[in-house]
Amino acid sequence: MIREYDEIRNHLTSLSSEGEILLQSVSLKKNKTRDSAVEEVRSVETLANRLREQSEKLFLTRPARKKAVQAELLLGEARHDIDEGRYRAAREQAKRARTFLEPAEREINATLNRYLERKNVIRWRRWVRETLDWSRRNAAPVIVVRKAERTLTLYQGERPIKVYPINLGFNGLNDKRSVGDGATPEGAYRVILKKDLGETKYHRALLINYPNERDRTRIKRAKRLGGLIEIHGGRNEGLEETLGCVALDNDQMDDLFSRVPNGTPVTIVGTTNDLTSTDFAL
Repeated sequence: MIREYDEIRNHLTSLSSEGEILLQSVSLKKNKTRDSAVEEVRSVETLANRLREQSEKLFLTRPARKKAVQAELLLGEARHDIDEGRYRAAREQAKRARTFLEPAEREINATLNRYLERKNVIRWRRWVRETLDWSRRNAAPVIVVRKAERTLTLYQGERPIKVYPINLGFNGLNDKRSVGDGATPEGAYRVILKKDLGETKYHRALLINYPNERDRTRIKRAKRLGGLIEIHGGRNEGLEETLGCVALDNDQMDDLFSRVPNGTPVTIVGTTNDLTSTDFAL
């Protein structure tokens, strides 16, 4: 009887130990599943937050914006699943959200990468150098617009006379390709018409010769290149309505308007600086 009792006790002890090991294994597996889900949700949230901030200044197509909104909803569901202990479901929701963010990420990166490509910066610097050389030879003022820095600089020769802060339209950091794209053109232009008070809805304005021959040659496939690109002041409603133009506050526009004659060269570039993706004036 004693031997049988000992055998039973040992057997129960063994089962208890095995049960504890099993419980520990299940708990460990559950913790790993939870940690994996939390890590995935946080990673996608970080991506979503970055894209949301960048999209406030960079253009996104309507389909990309719609998918980004759907991603935010999925992340909300994922956070709720974590609170309820549904870790596998949370991880799957986060993965779906990441997929929905891909169009926005591609479009934003396409814009940013233009400013990171060395060949583009070299070309923009050449345009500015040629413009300043013209100014020095002709003893006349020139305008240089740097889109990434959101500045308009008035030069006399190589000497900057004044730097004006500017606003761009919803897609201003990209190069104009067609009518209605909201992009600000890049290249060497000139002022062809000064519009004084009462001659424009934008306070005062300097109309430039976009599209020029270079634009027509470069963008052969575009049926409509657009036009009426100006450096202008603001409307009563504000500056956000500019579409492809360069906008200044009215007092700044008054000052610039008084300093430049018709025919003034206007060179618009992305930047002349070596930038990283975190250097943008976003």
